[in-house]
Amino acid sequence: MNSETLSIKYYNANNVSEYHEVLSTHYKPQELSAIASLYFEHNRTVVLMTRHYESKFLFWRVDHDDIIGYCIIQDIRDYKSNEREIMSGLFSISLDVLKMYPTVISDFMIAKDLRRQGYGTT
Repeated sequence: MNSETLSIKYYNANNVSEYHEVLSTHYKPQELSAIASLYFEHNRTVVLMTRHYESKFLFWRVDHDDIIGYCIIQDIRDYKSNEREIMSGLFSISLDVLKMYPTVISDFMIAKDLRRQGYGTT
């Protein structure tokens, strides 16, 4: 019998130490190794998706905590005007659109072996 729970946790400048603690204690697939070097600035939030599952067989129970994906969300409302222009060029989004929708998902990744299984959908 397998049971699985998914969790999504938001990290920002207020809980960077908790973020690094989670990275050091959870399994990370090689393709997600870049999450260790992510940094926090302005209104940048790093979102980690973790999967916890139990495998029960005979008298043994094995618990696993895996990081299965991440994304970076940036809110540009507090950026200075020149920083907004840089972000506009970086994301190829016009300034008018960024003013109407100031929250941008700038990066999103799911572990390779879990892609096309619905983990990145709402």
